[in-house]
Amino acid sequence: VVNVMFDAAASETKGLGTKIEDAAYIANFIGMTDAAAATGVDTIANCTYSSKGAMDVVAKAITVYNAIK
Repeated sequence: VVNVMFDAAASETKGLGTKIEDAAYIANFIGMTDAAAATGVDTIANCTYSSKGAMDVVAKAITVYNAIK
């Protein structure tokens, strides 16, 4: 993974779900090549659903990339 962008504009709770857009959180995914690693990123307190969704999306993207490269 060289870059990630999350758009949390439709977040159900402003200020909580939007924490997945923070550069510090996104930095956890940079450099990953294994989908399993993405699901090992810590969830953000009070932002569990959004951060788990972010992990799942990154894991799926890595899986698809590895299948077609």
